[in-house]
Amino acid sequence: MPWVKIDDKWSNHPKLVTVGPLGKALYMDALCYASQYLTDGFIPSLVVSQLCHQFAEFEYSGSLKGVEEPVTWLCNQNLWDKDEEDRGYWIHDYLEFNPSRDQVEAERESAKERMRRARSQSGNTSGSSDNVRQKFARTSPNPVPVPVPVPVPVPLVPTEQGDTPPNPSKKSSRQPRRVQMQIPADFEPTPVMVEGACQKYGLTVAQVESKTERFRNWATAKGQTYADWNAGWLNFMEPKSWDSLVVKGSSPNGKAPSALDFAEKARELERQGL
Repeated sequence: MPWVKIDDKWSNHPKLVTVGPLGKALYMDALCYASQYLTDGFIPSLVVSQLCHQFAEFEYSGSLKGVEEPVTWLCNQNLWDKDEEDRGYWIHDYLEFNPSRDQVEAERESAKERMRRARSQSGNTSGSSDNVRQKFARTSPNPVPVPVPVPVPVPLVPTEQGDTPPNPSKKSSRQPRRVQMQIPADFEPTPVMVEGACQKYGLTVAQVESKTERFRNWATAKGQTYADWNAGWLNFMEPKSWDSLVVKGSSPNGKAPSALDFAEKARELERQGL
């Protein structure tokens, strides 16, 4: 799915301050609509009416009570441009900050081609493109968002001996600790990650699918937390002694693995943080 790009100074821009809260909300809803439906920034009049329905009383006859003003504000501030054929509105400079419909569709086709090459290089010819795309394809290799802690400033108070507080301009060399979080419910490796795992560890796409399913089940059952689930997934793809114990059916004493062997191996992997 596409993403809307918004500058971090968006809410304080003079034009948006002028249009007020209703204008901001209408502008943001219009951005999301244009990105979702790949309209290149065009918002039809009917959609404008539907978006405005949450702000004012809506009359299906075509008139909107209390909604003309936010639309007018957006046009007066050059945030929206009225369509020449009076079909709706265009978000001003939308394509300067967001990809066009052609670019998004080309990126999707490129993702499909990368997936086909990954299957071809790993020797896996089974499974349709739709089945593989449903499991791994994304329009862009965006990592799973990880919340970043916001430091809270602590007032500096001189000590009883009259010492001056430390200089706040000196930055600490210590990096902020990343937040550990449980596996997201929609976690899926991107096509680039799948291709990299196949090339690095000599796996097929089918093996990556199987190990990915085991990785999700293991992380969910154990309540495992990571700061970077993409890195944790890649470590899990590496062939380990645990795989040889399960797949080959071998144990340290040369016999078929027993329940005690599996329990001991699970404790060992848990101590290693795997």
